[in-house]
Amino acid sequence: MTATADKKRKKEKKKEPVVEQEEKDEDEHPFSIGSHLVVEWAFDKSHRICRVIERMCENPEDEVDESQKRWQYYVHFVDFNRRMDDWVASSQVVELPSKAGPLAKEHEAQRQQLREQQKEADNAAGGEDDEGVRTRRKKTKVEGAGEEDAPLAEAEHDEHEGLDEASLKEHEEVTKVKNIRTIELGRHIMETWYFSPFPKEYFPYGFVDRLYFCEYSLCFFSHRSELVRYQSRGVDPHPPGDEIYRHAGLAMFEVDGAANKEYCQNLCYLAKLFLDHKTLYYDVDPFLFYVLCEYDDRGYHPVGYFSKEKYSDVGYNLACILTLPCYQRKGYGRFIIAFSYELSKKEMKVGSPRVVS
Repeated sequence: MTATADKKRKKEKKKEPVVEQEEKDEDEHPFSIGSHLVVEWAFDKSHRICRVIERMCENPEDEVDESQKRWQYYVHFVDFNRRMDDWVASSQVVELPSKAGPLAKEHEAQRQQLREQQKEADNAAGGEDDEGVRTRRKKTKVEGAGEEDAPLAEAEHDEHEGLDEASLKEHEEVTKVKNIRTIELGRHIMETWYFSPFPKEYFPYGFVDRLYFCEYSLCFFSHRSELVRYQSRGVDPHPPGDEIYRHAGLAMFEVDGAANKEYCQNLCYLAKLFLDHKTLYYDVDPFLFYVLCEYDDRGYHPVGYFSKEKYSDVGYNLACILTLPCYQRKGYGRFIIAFSYELSKKEMKVGSPRVVS
């Protein structure tokens, strides 16, 4: 082919008409990621403004039009911590994006006005110190006025202590969608708070409504029938390891991560559902886990736990701590912390909890 013919062919190609695609109606399913909705909040049936983070088709195999498929949306509720993010069904949508979008903008404008008023009040009262650094009290007020526009590292300060902006954004991208909605542990059913890296086969479509845990071994299953069959074979009704404390209906077990690896890994999977920043899942060998249980005639029921390094150069006596949501506000957290100090005294060591710096 000659150079002249090649140029002519390219010129003709450029003249090909461009077919414009018809824009999709924003109120048709599936709603766009980033759009706003007003939905019925399952917690108290109130109507809440939320932003779509992810979407999932419930019947991808059905040969029907895209708008006729059943969709679920993973949403973030405006003014709430991201642990309240949840999947909502199409039936829960009260206002579509065309109406919810303006409502969200109006709400944000009100929050912006509140932030400006707060800033003026702080400046009038000499709210900044000599170095121009905001106090923790004032920063909390500004965050309450509108955490979405504040830098991520400030908006989630208490939970994300020690993470820079880039690390925080990367973390939130990886864990933005909660993969397990609820868990069943013994007689309790608990809504989860955060993403946990369970093996993919337990949530093949990116999300499952419930996992079933054996409260004694912490093995988990996709179906209750699997759990029943597993427990019918006989399971020791207590955690592995050594019972080192028992009093007034409470018992504490010391579990070696190297000797009981599967149990400790399962404990970490469980804990990550309620702890935003927890990176220990697989390498449990260097740690000891102390599992607090309530006991009765049926066995030992886990309440919470703390972990610590077997050998700590800086003397940390506590690395991670969790009280399960169904046992919170009963003083167990204070008990676990006090127990970690008493253990250090028993070992004749001077230690303190590990803090993120």
